[in-house]
Amino acid sequence: MTAEVDLFGIFIPMPIILGVLAYVASAGLSRLLARWPVGRQMRGQPIFEAAMFVVVFAALVRATTFLNP
Repeated sequence: MTAEVDLFGIFIPMPIILGVLAYVASAGLSRLLARWPVGRQMRGQPIFEAAMFVVVFAALVRATTFLNP
């Protein structure tokens, strides 16, 4: 994984970018899951959403290290 991304002369750490992408992806998955009956009946939804964010973030980190060894 590259350590930083240069965006118009500002160096942004890659974990911040991946965190934003993981948040957007997990929010989309959460909305998609809310449309199904199983998603509405789920107990402990905030814990599930936090765990989903961690899983998506880990998958993005793994994907970037796999693509850029």
